[in-house]
Amino acid sequence: MVTEWAESLGGIADRRLVWLAAMVSLPPLAPFPLVRQVRRASLGRGTLHLEAELCETPMVTAVAADGIELHPDFRAQARRVLRDRVLEGGLDAEELRQVTRIDTMGLSPLLELEENLVWAYVSQLNPGQTADRLLTDCLLSVVRETRHRILDWAAGALGRLPQPILRTPAAWLLSELCVATRRPAVRLPAPDLDQVDGDLLGEVARLLPTALVGMARDGDVLSFGPIARNRRVAFPVPAIVHKPVTVSWSGPDGPQQTTVDLGGHGVVRLPVGRGEVRLRTVAGRVFTLRPIPPGEPAPEIADLDAKLDVIDEAWRASRTIRAHVTRMISTRTAIVALEGAEGLGALLRSEPADEREGRATGISLGMTLGVRISNFDRVRQRVVCRPAPPEPWTGGDLAVGAELEGRYESSVNFGIFVSLPTSPRGWAGPVVSGLVHTSEFPPSWRWVPPDLAPGDPVRVRILSIDPARRRVALTALDDRPDPLLVHPVGDVVTGTLVKIVPFGVFVRLPSGVEALLHRSEIAAGTRLELGLAMRVRIQAVHEDLGRVNLVTEPRLPQGAPAIEVMPPTQPSGKSTPRQRARAVPPPPSRPGQLDPAEVAEFLRAKLREPGVVHAATLAQQVIERFEPRLHGDRGKWLGMGSFTLMLRSLVPGVRLFGNRVLPPPE
Repeated sequence: MVTEWAESLGGIADRRLVWLAAMVSLPPLAPFPLVRQVRRASLGRGTLHLEAELCETPMVTAVAADGIELHPDFRAQARRVLRDRVLEGGLDAEELRQVTRIDTMGLSPLLELEENLVWAYVSQLNPGQTADRLLTDCLLSVVRETRHRILDWAAGALGRLPQPILRTPAAWLLSELCVATRRPAVRLPAPDLDQVDGDLLGEVARLLPTALVGMARDGDVLSFGPIARNRRVAFPVPAIVHKPVTVSWSGPDGPQQTTVDLGGHGVVRLPVGRGEVRLRTVAGRVFTLRPIPPGEPAPEIADLDAKLDVIDEAWRASRTIRAHVTRMISTRTAIVALEGAEGLGALLRSEPADEREGRATGISLGMTLGVRISNFDRVRQRVVCRPAPPEPWTGGDLAVGAELEGRYESSVNFGIFVSLPTSPRGWAGPVVSGLVHTSEFPPSWRWVPPDLAPGDPVRVRILSIDPARRRVALTALDDRPDPLLVHPVGDVVTGTLVKIVPFGVFVRLPSGVEALLHRSEIAAGTRLELGLAMRVRIQAVHEDLGRVNLVTEPRLPQGAPAIEVMPPTQPSGKSTPRQRARAVPPPPSRPGQLDPAEVAEFLRAKLREPGVVHAATLAQQVIERFEPRLHGDRGKWLGMGSFTLMLRSLVPGVRLFGNRVLPPPE
């Protein structure tokens, strides 16, 4: 049998392939047993080669281990042709159904369901009733049995099913549920409200998010519409296109009831008078509006003003207020209900700095915590809050002069932050953060800082506690000897030349200390270059100044010529990368492109060198190595305008300890 659309498929020599593909287009994935069953029933034996030829045609977009997938356009056209042939009587529906059945081929129930929906479209003149019944069963399984995998199937099936199937109310509700649960589904146009089963809509609406509808009463008319200044009281309804709400009140002629659709953009007005009014959403939630006393505003307005007064007072007094997390937005952002102002949602934001101030950072749905109002707009009813610190902040059981073990948190240019427990519960209780300023580093850290990772133990002594500013000043303790005193006067060691200045060179000793070797102690003709190994003797140690003076070993004989002109001077390491960058000549008009990977590899090589690496020295080395290409078309420093930011972005895991740079852990 030849189909009328076989002519349009070029390159198909045997039209039986087209008919075979059309017959297996009912399921979304045609299993190989179905292809074999259709071929034998429709084309007879001796046509096994057609199965292999079919997989090579442009009608097939994918061949899997268990079946083939047809091109979406071909599949849709094939289904329309089959439908026309069946409805015109050109094909016997019962015979076609027997040939194309897949319920005995071990496919998943959802794929069988999709095939049944397509068969209803192919075999029935009005398939909507059958499709609506099948999709209604799916919705009830999701709502009553929490079978959410059905929604994963529906998100894809809604893009494959024929249009008559998608015009049913159940298909629309299924698409609303997929969109509400953030699945990549097509949002179908909404049917008329009277076509939707009210009970089914009510059950599905309980799983949908809510939207707010503004409401106002003036003693005569109840108005609904978008939230505005004259409708500043709102109530939640399911967030779908149709938002039916049943309104009940007592009128002059007795009890009255009507259902209004609040899904439009206009204002809906009902003459309800001053008596009690009941609002019932499609999800089953009921809101009762009390009668309006003569000469007074509506009770809901008075209640709202009282709640706003509670928030206003807490905001102005910086008072801590209890809050209950009702909805999570992200790991650090949530919607909370404030104590005394229930019904008004407030935005809770938790910043990384809150952790150092002892505030709660682990926000979870349903938890209760103390917050402080950080921003309040009474007219728009917008409230923003942050976790509150423990009240009152006294540092807990901490005392000035106490020595205890804290945990390393992070480093800054002026020191490090260390967290401390403040109660007998230890780390299971409240924790505060203290600062160890660089001036309070022990002598052993002066040249060789410790290799610390977040959470590592650090012994500290408390210098001061400032409850008003919530600050703790610390000094770090270390039992290691001062590197300045490791090498006694007269000791002979081998060091590495790390810096050349007009008056001599600096040699890094095995202890990490950089000591001065004056040029008068260096023999004339000595070739000096960075990294040169030099044998030196400790001449003097100035503990108060933090300096060590060296002489060569063997020492230069008296009267022997010393070096007079030093090689090109090297930076002292005391200026900042930004100051060094300003000293570089302006870039060429059209600089070449600089590969960040090249800079990253250079930085890693420098960090692997032995000894202490200073940020300023490393910045100068980068400038000297890549200066012609370090600037963009506008003359800006490579990276983000800051050497430390560029360093962190190019070498992940690198750590800054004051002005010292530590390589990333292996």
